[in-house]
Amino acid sequence: KRNFTPEAKAAMGQLVENLRAAYKIRIAKLPWMSEDTKKAALRKRPSNLTAYDLYLTGIEAKNREDKASVSEAIKLFKRSIDIDPHFARAWAMLASAYAISTHWAEDPAEAHRLYEEAASRAVELDPLDAEAHAGLGMALARHSHPERAKAEFEEALRLNPNSADVLTRYSYWAATLGMPEKGADMAKKAIRLNPAAPPSAIRFIRGAFIAADRYEEA
Repeated sequence: KRNFTPEAKAAMGQLVENLRAAYKIRIAKLPWMSEDTKKAALRKRPSNLTAYDLYLTGIEAKNREDKASVSEAIKLFKRSIDIDPHFARAWAMLASAYAISTHWAEDPAEAHRLYEEAASRAVELDPLDAEAHAGLGMALARHSHPERAKAEFEEALRLNPNSADVLTRYSYWAATLGMPEKGADMAKKAIRLNPAAPPSAIRFIRGAFIAADRYEEA
């Protein structure tokens, strides 16, 4: 059995803290990540820094939203989860990547099953993650479970009522859940909270306005 001196342990502890600080700076500088997502990413310290690095690289790939990049993102998130199975944020981003992949998947039903499974696991691992609840809400809404979807979206709003990401996701599906005007109002608030929203969010926001017949705002 190998024993480390107190000095060696202290040095290793400092190295880990330095790496965590570097990841915090890296996240803060990501222009495409909203403030809410940055806070969620930093809220829980990663138990494994390699898993965390794979997670961040996966997000960058996923946000390019083309088939090759999303496929690569799925692989990266899976590798992250293999290292740290309890890393809730990796499960949430894996769900998001599967959601995008349904647009071109050879078996959309299987892709959606994997999407909902990953989203459910994210919520199970971190019930306080508003974005995880919103992601699960989207999965349920797409699979015709309106009441369960609404419950997840409402829980997401309760946890973080000023999350542009949550508001954007909920706004898009609000009309399907029988609340088009509420959806448009949430879309308007989302824009106010995050004027530099990425293209994927803008598509959701426009859809919410169109569903409420508020074309001039779309």
